[in-house]
Amino acid sequence: MAQVAPIGLGNLPSPLTPGQAAQDGAQLYAYNGQLYYLDSTGTAWALNAPRGDVLPTDQGLAEWNYDPAAANATGTTLTNGSVFLQRIQVRAPMKITNVWVHLTNAAVTPTASQSAVGLYSAAGTLLSGSGDTGSTLSGTPGAVSLALSSPQNVGAGFYWVALLGNASTAAKLTASVNGAANGNVGLSAAGFRFCVNGTSQTSLPASITPSSNTATGAQTFWVGVS
Repeated sequence: MAQVAPIGLGNLPSPLTPGQAAQDGAQLYAYNGQLYYLDSTGTAWALNAPRGDVLPTDQGLAEWNYDPAAANATGTTLTNGSVFLQRIQVRAPMKITNVWVHLTNAAVTPTASQSAVGLYSAAGTLLSGSGDTGSTLSGTPGAVSLALSSPQNVGAGFYWVALLGNASTAAKLTASVNGAANGNVGLSAAGFRFCVNGTSQTSLPASITPSSNTATGAQTFWVGVS
């Protein structure tokens, strides 16, 4: 492959010509967001090749908890008052402004100001909640965006997207055909991917205790963030 002058690594000589390598070993460089090293034989090796599966950015999102193609079409009903936590794994710093869910059946007569989404840190701190999401969850089915009250700049690590609904008939959201027990294999409560932390709630608590997460009543709702 044709080589170009390295970018983003100012300590390397410039330019590299096709097949060129340092006499004393390999050279590391970046090109078009891809990291390579060029060995002493002139062979270029990709170090961080993208995964072959579909990524959130391929569909206009920053991250999700799993590929939405794995979610069922009929949806699973929110339980009134339960704070459902859906873990997302952030691999690189990003800004989260919106939470996405896929509404399959609209809520009927949502209770005023008792439905919300939020973003919790791994330590259990509510980084941002949202305004009342009842009108959106009682609206037209499909993929819907729910704005956080305060956009969050987050670093690498895991976070929980929180879902809370209260209505005379709760909304249905897409969820995986697999249950929470499968999704939480190998994890302690404080790191569950799918769990509940709080019932009979009318608003999201300012903090939760992650070790109190429970898989009882948990659902594998699909969530994305942008």
